[in-house]
Amino acid sequence: MAERLMGEWRVFGPPGTGKTTTLSRYVRDAVEKHGSDGVIVASFTRTAAAEIAGRDLPVDPERVGTLHAHCYRALGKPTIAETKVKDFNAEYPQYALSSEGHDLDEPATERQYQTAGDELMARYQVLRARMICRDLWPPLVVGFARCWEEWVERNDYIDFTGMIERALERLDTAPGNPRVGFFDEMQDSSALELALVRKWGRRMSFFVVCGDDDQAIYEWRGSSPEAFLDPPVPEEQKRVLRQSYRVPRAVLQVASAWIQGVQRREPKEYAARDCDGEVRDVEATYRYPEPIVEDALRQIGDGRTVMVLASCGYMLHPLIAVLRREGIPFHNPYRRNRGDWNPLRGHRGTSMVDRLLAFLRPHVDYFGDERREWAADDVRMWAEVLRAEGVFKYGRKVIVEKLKGTRVLEYEELLDHFKDEAHMPILGMELDWYRDHMIGDKRRTMEFPLAVLRRHGVAGLTERPKLCVGTVHSVKGGEADVVYLCPDLSQAGMQEWMMPGEGRDGIRRQMYVGMTRAREQLVLCQPVSPCNVGRMVA
Repeated sequence: MAERLMGEWRVFGPPGTGKTTTLSRYVRDAVEKHGSDGVIVASFTRTAAAEIAGRDLPVDPERVGTLHAHCYRALGKPTIAETKVKDFNAEYPQYALSSEGHDLDEPATERQYQTAGDELMARYQVLRARMICRDLWPPLVVGFARCWEEWVERNDYIDFTGMIERALERLDTAPGNPRVGFFDEMQDSSALELALVRKWGRRMSFFVVCGDDDQAIYEWRGSSPEAFLDPPVPEEQKRVLRQSYRVPRAVLQVASAWIQGVQRREPKEYAARDCDGEVRDVEATYRYPEPIVEDALRQIGDGRTVMVLASCGYMLHPLIAVLRREGIPFHNPYRRNRGDWNPLRGHRGTSMVDRLLAFLRPHVDYFGDERREWAADDVRMWAEVLRAEGVFKYGRKVIVEKLKGTRVLEYEELLDHFKDEAHMPILGMELDWYRDHMIGDKRRTMEFPLAVLRRHGVAGLTERPKLCVGTVHSVKGGEADVVYLCPDLSQAGMQEWMMPGEGRDGIRRQMYVGMTRAREQLVLCQPVSPCNVGRMVA
């Protein structure tokens, strides 16, 4: 087996060691030697793969993407079964699934079950991803699998995992038969995915798998750090990046001691960045987050970025409630599809922030020298969320919603649309007036942007927030100057933590990833219940 892996090179990139930069350099050298057609690049997400390839490298876009996207194109772009789950639900309501679709370029990275079918589907996919013999599957999963597979085959579909299975069965070489392959974030890949990568790699001059088994935190989707480490490769074909440009000395000391508890790992020593840093406690819990908010605001006031992390999304609810009540901007740029974590962002031109800014555009107190009179586009944008009754003249809201362009609307033209002058907001552009005359659900959505505006002005709505909120899984690859980390686990997580071996190792890796997001300070919160990992500092 070792001989068959002679062409595999492994790059281990501990937190903040410039793995992407290093791999980008390797790609550049390979393109210069073998040409654009001779190289393939794959990563966990297309965003990450494109970052490796770099904007200025002459790599064919078809040769950059996720492993699933490469397989999808090579297999002739078959119909993805997960995009047709409404039809499946109609035939098999006992196994109904809650959502449609898989993004081939940004695969799901968080576990969310809304139905019994969702959970069975997840278990089914994990067993396939880990290449577990079907004879060992639980009966409930086998029952689901029979129905799902019969439906998929009858309709000539292919499911997300099936693309990898079919490629492993039918494709002896990577698409385009490249001479060199680069596969990033492979610690997040499953045994099935790595089997395909290595099958393709045997037909290449060499291939590089890159990752960090200490940061493997997607085991719930079938990922396997053991599959990343096995079979072994010669020591001379390993490279460990040994300088972190993120983690300070105090944080590295704690994180390194913590990760040593993992039973199976590739030993890696790396140097901290040239900063002492700090690890400290805060007398706060996820249920009592006010001290976190107070401390975080001081850090932000001193110009630092802040990240508050928990193991589960529900643990962030009390914190988010405080932030919304106090009008403190926050976001999660790594999970833009989570509206609850990004309440100030939406589709360009249609978010409540966009509407509020359009409404305030003529106001000198908010825009100063950049103020201007309302254009047709502005009026349409802020007026769309107002109720018609009691505000507009009969039939006029429909007309206002069709306004378009940059033409400035005069006062008399505006007055022609509203019921009377008392309902003409241009007289004072009163924020309370605007909120009180909104459609009910829009009024509730506007409360937080209004609170931010009153506390921070327009800058609070337009500048990038310095506070990030999320789960550890959601911020992998991210960083902040100050990281607040909650030690609590869900009941399921606690069951894993109490198990010897793999379960405990997975929790250790998760907390390690949380710790190593910190550039300056790691702040450890207090546990709420017995479901926690205990004290993370010896």
